[in-house]
Amino acid sequence: MAKWMLGAAASVAALFIATLAAADKYDFVKCDGYGAPNSHGDGMTKPAMGLLGIFVPEPGRGNRSRTDVSFSADGTAACDRALVDPDLMPGYHLRRVNLIQARAMHRLGAKDPTGALSDLDLSARQGKASGEPLYERSLGLSNQLLRAYALGSLGRPADAVAAARRVRTLRPYAARACYAAARLAASIDHDASAYIAELREIVRFAPEMLTELLLAEYSSGHWDAVIALRPQVVLTPPSDNTGFQVERDGVAEAEIFAQAAMLDCATAFSHAAKGRPEVATAMLAAVKTRLDEAAADLPLRPNGKQPSRGDRLRHANLTARLAPVREAYDEALRHVGLLAIARRGDPPALMSAIAGKPLLGDETGQEVLMALYRANPPAKEELAKIIADRRLKLDAERFTPVKLEDLYVALPEAETPARLPHYSLGRNWLGEKTGDGFLIRKGGTPDRFTLDFGGSAGSAAIVQELALLRVADLARQQGKTSVIVVSRNLYVRESRLLGLYGGGRVDNAGYSSEITVALVKPSQIPVDLAASRDRLLDAERVYLELAPVYIGSVAPVAAGS
Repeated sequence: MAKWMLGAAASVAALFIATLAAADKYDFVKCDGYGAPNSHGDGMTKPAMGLLGIFVPEPGRGNRSRTDVSFSADGTAACDRALVDPDLMPGYHLRRVNLIQARAMHRLGAKDPTGALSDLDLSARQGKASGEPLYERSLGLSNQLLRAYALGSLGRPADAVAAARRVRTLRPYAARACYAAARLAASIDHDASAYIAELREIVRFAPEMLTELLLAEYSSGHWDAVIALRPQVVLTPPSDNTGFQVERDGVAEAEIFAQAAMLDCATAFSHAAKGRPEVATAMLAAVKTRLDEAAADLPLRPNGKQPSRGDRLRHANLTARLAPVREAYDEALRHVGLLAIARRGDPPALMSAIAGKPLLGDETGQEVLMALYRANPPAKEELAKIIADRRLKLDAERFTPVKLEDLYVALPEAETPARLPHYSLGRNWLGEKTGDGFLIRKGGTPDRFTLDFGGSAGSAAIVQELALLRVADLARQQGKTSVIVVSRNLYVRESRLLGLYGGGRVDNAGYSSEITVALVKPSQIPVDLAASRDRLLDAERVYLELAPVYIGSVAPVAAGS
């Protein structure tokens, strides 16, 4: 009996120790957001598969998906433990580099920028020594962004801005990283002109950033620029593509509705600021009509039944976003009216119209005061001082500090040649969609079409660049020197594993880039795209930049494929 008890105690102890060891695997995800590696994969560039390398990864193991991370001293300790974990195989160079880089972020979160720079230097040395051909374009680019952040935290603004500016030079068509770098630089030097110039380069290939550019121009009081940009902002709802079904809960459509209405309010005031109040009033009336229609109760279905559950869900998601839009509408309408009063040069009338509700503390309110100043009112010098004081405050508060968590989301994922999708048609020999490669949607023309490029293993930046490359390739084949990217959507693809061994687990299934374009010659731009002339993208330049990366490993597709 005693011997048996001893054996039982030993078994319990062994189980307890094994449980602790399994729990330690979560140090990896606490450190860099990816699950733990094993002998089958590093969990970041290749899934750490289960038994025999064919079953789904066990809990805590990495499946290439990156989760949110809280950056702190506790995370630094988790990284230290992960870096000496025996499951981190000697050959997992990029995962080790990423863990060290993540430790730098945790040091930044713990207010230790000096230690962070030391880790960034270490990760850069190991990354360059790894021999990974795509290191500089992926984790090396992440290192550059984090270095800029750390230098800013150390009180070295000039070095920080220079480091941030270098990001677009290193990978000019990685939109998320380029935008993060521009935003980071602006938060340090508060140079609105430089920020806008950076955005104007980014929107040539990433029209999803046009909203950010429009708002930046609005925040600078560039009313003509706002008016010119608004027709270029094409907000397209998501569509099912390459065999993956888009969740139809109406969230994307509701966000598009709200964003479009907000942009119309900003554009309406811009027209008023340029002396076109009748245009502003008409635009705002249209916004109000849309708001009222969106807020109305759903009608019964033709058969007399209540709206479907899906329709009710979509309506709920829409109405949940109406309050801030209605507030923006009310303020735009109020300030258009205040602008008209200010132009009469009557301060008492303006104060009476304000009636205790202050002007907006942005360029909207500033323009009302400037209109009053230009009308030569009494006490003009006192008004000039108020305007100058507001200007100082506006300029100081325009760019808020970039949060470390937001920068983390923008960091490029690790890339390897094995993760590159084939630069080929996304159908097999039976004509079935494979989810990898490109597809051109039906209904377009040779020079105006929508193209999808999907990759089951590639990063978001990879599929977006491959879509651009294919478009540039087609433009060159047709003798078109330029491309206008009308709109672009990125889809995160997921697969849900069901059945005895799946347990409902959701795994990353890659990304798909949907891009709508026009292939043009600068002298022959279609009338409906004339406003986009300033966004012409040089097809040859895109091809020469991206072809060596992606076509070097696979043969280019012939014309007509």
